[in-house]
Parts: sequence; C-alpha cells; structure tokens
Amino acid sequence: VAGGWQLRTDPRFADAVSRALDAGSVRMSRAALEVLAVIAWEQPSTKGDVDRVRGVDSGATIRSLLQRGLIRVAGRRAEPGRPLEYRTTRAFLQLFSLSDLATLPTLAEAAELEE
Repeated sequence: VAGGWQLRTDPRFADAVSRALDAGSVRMSRAALEVLAVIAWEQPSTKGDVDRVRGVDSGATIRSLLQRGLIRVAGRRAEPGRPLEYRTTRAFLQLFSLSDLATLPTLAEAAELEE
C-alpha cells in the first residue's frame, strides 16, 4: 500500500489486535471526506478550489487534515495572492488502502456508483 507493505490480520482476531495496539477506528466528518475527495481528484488544490466545489469555507477542515497528516502543503500557486496548494500524503493512501492515486475511481465511475 502506498509503495510499501501493510500487514493485516484475520478478521477473527481484530478485537484482540485492536486492544493490543490500543487502536480505535478512524472517524472522519462528512466535511473532511469532501475536502479529501476534492484534493485527491484535483490535486494540487488550493483552499479556494475546495471552497468553490463545496460552497462553504473549508479552512478549519483543511487545518485538521494537515494536523492528521492526510494532506500536505505542496507549494504555492502562481496567481495573485500566491495561495497554498495541497496534495494528499502517503498516510491518505494507507488509510484508504490505495496503492497509488491511479487506483482512485474516475469522477465518471464515482457518478455511476452513486446511481
């Protein structure tokens, strides 16, 4: 996964392994998932790009995703104001069990799944 290895256990032992590692499930808000989707499909993306797609301010959600290490600052866009550009990280790939970004469904495939 994400260019590396990921070890998994038999689902029968999930409770025991979870207790041993003291690992809880990852919970994400709808806003966080929306922001991740926009950045993953359109990266590099600016806050303005995300806000245009979502129709609401995404600043707090972007900060949260940065703190969780799911997105990173990838530079600045060459336009007025020089806004920060964001990209997904290896942690994003690992969280969603993706080998690389090419394994994401296309927007057309995602629309078909919704139907």
